[in-house]
Amino acid sequence: MATKKEIRQALICRLIRNNDVPNQKTLRELLLINGISATQATISRDMYELNITKDRYSREDISCYRMPSEQARATQDVFRVMGTKGFRSIHYSGSFVVLKTRSGYAHSICVDIDSIANNAIVGTIAGNDTILVIPADGVSREEVVSVLAQIIPELARAN
Repeated sequence: MATKKEIRQALICRLIRNNDVPNQKTLRELLLINGISATQATISRDMYELNITKDRYSREDISCYRMPSEQARATQDVFRVMGTKGFRSIHYSGSFVVLKTRSGYAHSICVDIDSIANNAIVGTIAGNDTILVIPADGVSREEVVSVLAQIIPELARAN
């Protein structure tokens, strides 16, 4: 079982990888949205331990945090476990799939689903505690659930 620190650091890596995070205040707000409370000092310490740096985009003249690619790979297993912590249930409406999550978890789970880059799912829409999964035309419910099970292992056992 992952420790609170491992889960927090894995989430920091995921947030920085999937969002343009310009400062620690924004990172702290994103952590809170995902159910993790941390002080600025803790976030600074985590960022130091994760070797996170700030890079400037030359085309937009914006500075955002970046992390080394080897660190991103090292946290994959931890954030996979953390990401499913918020999953509650799955429901179907015609060809659509609706996932219910704990409050505030829908966005981060959507980011993971969208990152799979699979032809079975066109995209997702996140609310606070609900995800609408839009499958591609002609894709079966079983195929969609199989793709979703890569992010939410509980789905493989439930179906």
